[in-house]
Amino acid sequence: ASAAATIREVIKLNPKNESALFHEAFCHRLDGRYRVAIDNLTKILSLRENMKTKKKSEGEILFNILSDDGNNHIINAPGRLLNDFESTIQLEDEVYSIPTYVIYETRGILFHQGKAFKLALSDLGRAILLNPENSTTYFLRADCYSKLGNYEKAVENLLTAEDKDFEDMFSLLN
Repeated sequence: ASAAATIREVIKLNPKNESALFHEAFCHRLDGRYRVAIDNLTKILSLRENMKTKKKSEGEILFNILSDDGNNHIINAPGRLLNDFESTIQLEDEVYSIPTYVIYETRGILFHQGKAFKLALSDLGRAILLNPENSTTYFLRADCYSKLGNYEKAVENLLTAEDKDFEDMFSLLN
């Protein structure tokens, strides 16, 4: 209980603290409060989307004030060449302590546990796009397809999970 209280205090002091929101979501998941956990994970994704929009806007302003050297290279004030405009905006997961695929995967698991299989499919699909090597995600997606009656896609995902060395199906379902 004291860990949860500490996490709540951190969130109260900084409501945008992703790590605290993620850990609070994990605590809610353990307590069976899936809806609250999903809300926390959704808040993290929303914060990231807002950051992307802000960074993109700032980057467009930067892009407009930087000069072109005539070879489609952007030269910033210190003279460093930037071949790719996106490289001026650090939106990749390495700037986050919790990778985006983990958030989608966790929220997908929560939707799955809450029997919201269509929502789970959406998040598990996003997690797979960002990290196609996790066999567990394919297995959970296969289970969602199966529950929704799409057995062909279920088998396809089970085979992919197996190809990626997924072995412990029973521990996930219990």
